[in-house]
Amino acid sequence: MENATKILVVEDNIRMLKEVASLLASAGYNVRESRTGNECLRMIAGDKPDIVLLDVYLPDTLGYDVCRQIKSTPGLEDVCVIYLSSAPATDEMKMTGFDVGADDYIIRPVSDKELLARIRVMERIHITEKKLRESEERYRIAIEYSNDGVAIIKNDQYLYANQRFVKMFGFAGRDEVAGRHVSLVAHPDDSEKMAEVMGDWKRSLREPQLYEFKGVRKDGTILYVEASITHMTYDGELVILALLRDVTERKEAEETIRQLAYYDVLTGLPNRILLHDRLTIALAQAQRTGRKLAVMMLDLDRFKEVNDTLGHAVGDLLLKAVANRLTAILRKNDTVSRLGGDEFIVVVSEVGNKDDLTTLARKILDTVRTPFEIEGHRIAVGSSIGIALCPDDGADIETLMQHADMAMYGAKQSGRNQYRLFTEDLP
Repeated sequence: MENATKILVVEDNIRMLKEVASLLASAGYNVRESRTGNECLRMIAGDKPDIVLLDVYLPDTLGYDVCRQIKSTPGLEDVCVIYLSSAPATDEMKMTGFDVGADDYIIRPVSDKELLARIRVMERIHITEKKLRESEERYRIAIEYSNDGVAIIKNDQYLYANQRFVKMFGFAGRDEVAGRHVSLVAHPDDSEKMAEVMGDWKRSLREPQLYEFKGVRKDGTILYVEASITHMTYDGELVILALLRDVTERKEAEETIRQLAYYDVLTGLPNRILLHDRLTIALAQAQRTGRKLAVMMLDLDRFKEVNDTLGHAVGDLLLKAVANRLTAILRKNDTVSRLGGDEFIVVVSEVGNKDDLTTLARKILDTVRTPFEIEGHRIAVGSSIGIALCPDDGADIETLMQHADMAMYGAKQSGRNQYRLFTEDLP
């Protein structure tokens, strides 16, 4: 527990406080408890947590104010704040929470599995952000001690390159660089851009600015380079001075953060945030072209039995296998997303007619119904699908999702392992 992630749970309802604290402790977290906003702030001042699970309504203040104070205190900006509230929340309330610095907003009731999963996602994001900040600090120190790549350029040619530059791009020595064109280390995609920036006299006379290039080492390995261009006197002549640093690690960290923020950790499918963005774009295109769009809500049948009999590890592998099968049978311009648990959403753009849609629904049913071989187990599950069409059944995301969900439950009530189109007379 010494190196475990520290979580402070702030909740005035003692029963809920103990339930959440017990769940987190059983998951291996170092948990502390607080029942008021002021007590929370005192505890944080004495021992900084990694994550704060914060109720919105506290006896002495609002969680929003507590979050604002945490995020505005030097040294606490990187504390992850997650609202965990039993009170209903409007979009405006959620936006207020995010505006003061919250990282997530969870509304009870929420399953233990989802709560832990969302905490783990935010935990990974903040660990990656910490690594990114540490990486940037290393780069800053390197600049201060002249440990970045340094090149002197005249007439679009390298006059000099320091050892760091040579090593950065995988050359054996400076003689492989001197006299060569500035695009020597540029990837073909950025060759013209690098030559323009690093050979531009007017640019070098301005206040130094940072430019980013895709570079290439001698062995062909791609790297990302951040360059600052200025000027200096060298051997009595005015030349261009380029300071270069390798930012490949930062780029990879940024990509990792993007992956964690927009994709489901388990299946790699788009999560709710990315689904919303893609569905927004698809709806705009459908309105512009006059073509129909479909939202299909899919829920696995008998998935709970798999978890109960074979364990959650096998259940997770089953979800990944289902995701792979769905991705394989859909078109590239369609989207499949995991909402959580065993619920998936399929967005079908440019629907020709309902026959095409029902054909796809039957194909999905057959695909999911085909038994899976996982960890030596032959697993047979089915699926229930609800379908809502735009604009027939709704023209906005919320309405389409709600109607698809209603149709899906209608399919389950009708015997499962089937699809159902939304109609106004659904029970």
